[in-house]
Amino acid sequence: MTEKELFIGIWQVPPATEENYKMLVDCGINAIFLNGEYSEDIEEQKKAVGYSEKYGISVVLEGRNKLDGSVLFENPLKDSKAVKAFNLFDEPLYNHEQPLRELALKMKKDYPNKQAYINLYPSYVPCDEIMHDYPRYVETFAKWVYEIEGEGGWLSMDHYPLRRTKENEFYLFDDWFTDIEITA
Repeated sequence: MTEKELFIGIWQVPPATEENYKMLVDCGINAIFLNGEYSEDIEEQKKAVGYSEKYGISVVLEGRNKLDGSVLFENPLKDSKAVKAFNLFDEPLYNHEQPLRELALKMKKDYPNKQAYINLYPSYVPCDEIMHDYPRYVETFAKWVYEIEGEGGWLSMDHYPLRRTKENEFYLFDDWFTDIEITA
């Protein structure tokens, strides 16, 4: 993936078959997150990474929120050309900031061609310290991502903007736009 490409990834990766990975590309998917069942099965990871290499899909290896990086740095697939990033942590809290920063620095020293990836909480998470000052929460992580990765750094946040009423009508959750503006 280049700086000019939009990262369009999926977290729930289908079984690693030729047909499924061709379908991903045909649907415009250019990145996958190897997590969940893939985190536990190295043979399935090998297949997924192999098909990703073949079809030009970027892979983000999942670290399962281990602050020591052991799950990532011991993964035999970490050096694959398809692996573009290490997902260091999913939805960190403030107290994770310093250990994650140290982990990202170690990762960049040992793997300079890989991106450090973290996925932040949205503003509506039921955690007082985040809900009441979401811009500060984002800025805390954005500062060191920029310091370590520069302008090409990745910062992500979970947000589920499509909601459903009790009457089964869909609407867009307004906070989504605010969260995107803050994260951008």
